[in-house]
Amino acid sequence: MNHSLSKAIILSTTDHGESDRIITFLTETTGKLAGIAKGARRSQRRFAHSLEPCSLVELRYRESRSYSLVWIEECKLLDAHMELRENLPRWGYAGLLIEIIKELVAERAPHEELFELTEHTLNRLTTDPDSLNVLVLGLLRLFQGLGYLSQLESCTYCQQPAVAGAQWWLHLARGILACSRHPLVGKGYLAVDLGTLVLLRETRRSPLDKLWRLKIRQDMKTGLLQGLLDLAVHQMGKPLKSLKVLRQIGSH
Repeated sequence: MNHSLSKAIILSTTDHGESDRIITFLTETTGKLAGIAKGARRSQRRFAHSLEPCSLVELRYRESRSYSLVWIEECKLLDAHMELRENLPRWGYAGLLIEIIKELVAERAPHEELFELTEHTLNRLTTDPDSLNVLVLGLLRLFQGLGYLSQLESCTYCQQPAVAGAQWWLHLARGILACSRHPLVGKGYLAVDLGTLVLLRETRRSPLDKLWRLKIRQDMKTGLLQGLLDLAVHQMGKPLKSLKVLRQIGSH
């Protein structure tokens, strides 16, 4: 039976039976997979400290003929992102990113840029002083890659191009962008200026290594994050567990 060796990012770990663990992980070439690590709660040689969420690992696995889960045979830790784990707000942001990927990315759908984006975002959350800016940029790029964000090129109602006008209204979860002719207020609507719209469009076009140079206006970050989380919840059909943790530590 063929074995695969791949870099992977651990998305979640769940105890199974007396000594096993069910692991959901994102790979470079195969996309998101779920597998069983037999004896992982006992074996310190094959899985020592390497199966925690957000960890970058090198993982050896093989397909099963009888189950949808793969068999995880060995896992080598490459980067535990310890700096994230030692900073509660940053760890909370990483948890949001990982949970959204786990819930919204289809299994076995190869998406090389998604793996690269996830790795980049975790690294930037570790080092960038403005971790909120990093999270919003990472989520914007993620939802764009998954096809959940509208193009933000024109008004949803009258098709006026988004190249003029001082004020626009954006509802990320509903995919609505309205110009000043159609002012909208209510839950989920965010008033944005043209400069912010231009920046949001730039997050789609920018090379990944240059994405982090984009700086969202300070007064827009929280509103955009809330809109992105509303979008995630809308697509998932259930609340974000990691958001509760963030609120408990007072970071959102």
